[in-house]
Amino acid sequence: MIMNSEFKRYIKGLGFNLVFMHEDFEGAATQNLLVESVHLKLRLFCGSPQVSGADWESLSNAVNSKFNKANFIQVLSELPSYPQLKSVCDRSKSGLSGELICLGLYHWLSEYIEHNKLDIKVESIDVVEGPIGVKLNSLQHKNMLQLALEEVAFLKSSVVKLSCVHKHENKQLSKAENQSLFKKCSHFHGHEYEVKVLFKGRVLNGLVSVMADSYLLELLNTQLKDRLNHKIINAFVENTTGENLSKFIYDKLRAIPLRNVQIHEVQLLETVNNEFYYSK
Repeated sequence: MIMNSEFKRYIKGLGFNLVFMHEDFEGAATQNLLVESVHLKLRLFCGSPQVSGADWESLSNAVNSKFNKANFIQVLSELPSYPQLKSVCDRSKSGLSGELICLGLYHWLSEYIEHNKLDIKVESIDVVEGPIGVKLNSLQHKNMLQLALEEVAFLKSSVVKLSCVHKHENKQLSKAENQSLFKKCSHFHGHEYEVKVLFKGRVLNGLVSVMADSYLLELLNTQLKDRLNHKIINAFVENTTGENLSKFIYDKLRAIPLRNVQIHEVQLLETVNNEFYYSK
């Protein structure tokens, strides 16, 4: 399907809670089915607002019936494009990575959309499994169905929660001027921050993931939670606005040398009404 400008006007989001099954071949006398629960979010471009509700319902039902409580690799093996997926599927016998799930779902969705002649194109696939998220933006790549796993860029993310105290203060101003400018925020107060960090990278040969889940969690815990949780953040950031704090976190993580990924974006939730984003 050729993407035209109309596709950029209409976007549909679909969400699923799925249980994937896969075979465990490692150290088992018999093949056992392992279970992985994921939350799946799809963003789909449609060529016009007239894509029918029946089409969306049909697509949703097809995803649920084909994948929920099914052997994920077995479903992929039925695809015409399975030769492009086989090598990475063979690497995934000890577990399904979010990267494989994204790429496999893209292949299946593309086949389903083409077969049913739907005026739809996949924009992105987001898979969340526990504390880890993996996102594939298909519009970043041409000829996605022809690409090997190593050629595809993914966003891998996790969230860390921080309980911090701060106050807004401009040291060039007097106490009275700060109180007049920042009102109640000129006094020390606390926030339960939620910080989502996204890393961008490709899967190296022989691996199935951009970055090991355990390493990502350890990185965020040691670099953010251990350093900032239950702290007064004015000691680290001079002007503690959400904009400056998100930039501080971004710069802190960007300074760490990582093998095949780079920090992509920091998303900071301060309150239900205040969110901040920083990227370069």
